[in-house]
Amino acid sequence: MKIVERYPAGLRAFHGKGAWSLLYPLKSFLSFSYGLYMSRAGGRGPGGGAGIQGGFREGRPFVISIGNLEAGGGGKTPVTLALASTIRDNGGSAVVVTRGYGGFAAKEGIPVSVGPSGPGVETDCPVVCLGSRGAADAPQHTSCSVLAEQWGIREESLRIAMTRIVGDEAMIYRSRMVPVVIDGDRARGVAFARRLYSPTHVLLDDAFQNNSIAKDLDILLLDAEEPLGNGRLLPAGTLRENPGAIARADVVIFTRAASREIRGGVGKYIGNKPVFFSSHRPAALIGRDGMEVPFSIPGDRQVAIYSGIARPGSFEGTVISTGMQPAVSFRFGDHHWYRREDVDFMLANSPGGAAFATTEKDWNKSADLFPAGIDLFALRVEADIGDKEGLLPLVGFGK
Repeated sequence: MKIVERYPAGLRAFHGKGAWSLLYPLKSFLSFSYGLYMSRAGGRGPGGGAGIQGGFREGRPFVISIGNLEAGGGGKTPVTLALASTIRDNGGSAVVVTRGYGGFAAKEGIPVSVGPSGPGVETDCPVVCLGSRGAADAPQHTSCSVLAEQWGIREESLRIAMTRIVGDEAMIYRSRMVPVVIDGDRARGVAFARRLYSPTHVLLDDAFQNNSIAKDLDILLLDAEEPLGNGRLLPAGTLRENPGAIARADVVIFTRAASREIRGGVGKYIGNKPVFFSSHRPAALIGRDGMEVPFSIPGDRQVAIYSGIARPGSFEGTVISTGMQPAVSFRFGDHHWYRREDVDFMLANSPGGAAFATTEKDWNKSADLFPAGIDLFALRVEADIGDKEGLLPLVGFGK
């Protein structure tokens, strides 16, 4: 499989690619300074997770944080979806509160909640947002097209405009029929979620370093193969905090785990905390009409894949595990926003008649840019968390 990297200069600098490797001494100094800052701040500082409380409180949802020690690519979205499904299967209801990274709602500082979508239909996304920016404001019902007009968002399709507003990860929750609130102010977002949905659980996406709200359970995700990445803090490495921050977690879940082995010397930081192992699996291939198709549908045709995620190698391996043999993989930067020229480049540098496949995260930002005659699929990935029965009491059930 041929790898074609389409990273912007800034990301090449971050990874130290080519001549950018000369910046390593500066990055090391910045990492040292960042480490001093974090140590003086006590990690995320006071007011963090409240630990395992157990059970639901009258009129208050059980608040669970799902976060990472590394920046990007930790598998938060599949694990969060798996938790939402487990909660639903046991009689609860979950709402995801996310900051909506890269979306206009996050930039505008206005909390919004998007309605679910049905397969094969691109309808104007219903939106509920606060009247201004205060938690006590009356919710206002509107739509993505109205917000796009207000915020001057000009895109080639309504679906891309929706994604521009709420962010690429929020669109995945929406497609799985999980209510989602987008708000950088987590405490306000939780209050908004309670007001709209009265959930039994609130799932905070990417909130391990957030101290603005008390949590009933802090779940930390670590990559099973390289739980500490290269062991260095940002920007020389990928760690947001020093490994000692693992001690703050209530539960540790190792993602992409092929075994129950704990690697990288992190066992000493985990101690006696509950530990679970999760593996990613390809769950479905989604066609352009939003319907599932068999993994064998590309047949003997050449396949080209593309992704704008933190760990493209993981996606490439998952595609191969379905039986597809990609001829080329185009790698873009994490949360990349696609333009017509990106699609033109991929079409020009792929085998003639190739089918294309991408991640769910990239699908909503790019599918409508491809010509109508091109076969295009999204690979849906799910997380299988081992020993779910052992996890239930920790998330408020059975106590």
